[in-house]
Amino acid sequence: MKKPINLSKYKIYWPYFLFAIFAIVILVNVGYIFIAEKTWRGIYTPSSYKKTSDYNKILEKIQEQRKLGLLVRNNIININNQDYFIESNLVDLNNNLVIGIEVIYKLKYLPDSKYDFDIAGEISAKTFSSANIKLQQPGTWELETVVSHNNKIIQDIHYIIVKPKPSS
Repeated sequence: MKKPINLSKYKIYWPYFLFAIFAIVILVNVGYIFIAEKTWRGIYTPSSYKKTSDYNKILEKIQEQRKLGLLVRNNIININNQDYFIESNLVDLNNNLVIGIEVIYKLKYLPDSKYDFDIAGEISAKTFSSANIKLQQPGTWELETVVSHNNKIIQDIHYIIVKPKPSS
């Protein structure tokens, strides 16, 4: 017959075992935090709250715009690698051109906001607006067309991808 294990000599050590388990868990977590801090390659967005708030306002304006029944049509023509011609007009639900529009083009360079600029469209025959733009930086540009008509603002957003200049 086996002799029973005498646990009385281990009773004094059980608090140390509990402390060791918690210490191991804490050390592993500290190690994970250290590794995560040193190897994180995520994206940081400065002023993300403001950008999110602005985006929510744009969504509200889109809902209002749908209720008006007006639609902005953009025709974007790439003249050469960096020069673009934009033509915009406004149509109603019956696809009729709306006259008396004013257009502002807001161009945002998505990789870096220091290249952003606005340009007013040239009104031609009061039914459409056009602009010649030069996009210097290769990458993705956001074109926001803001059309005002009878104190109503209608917006449209397009993305333009500018390819790098071909090397000679």
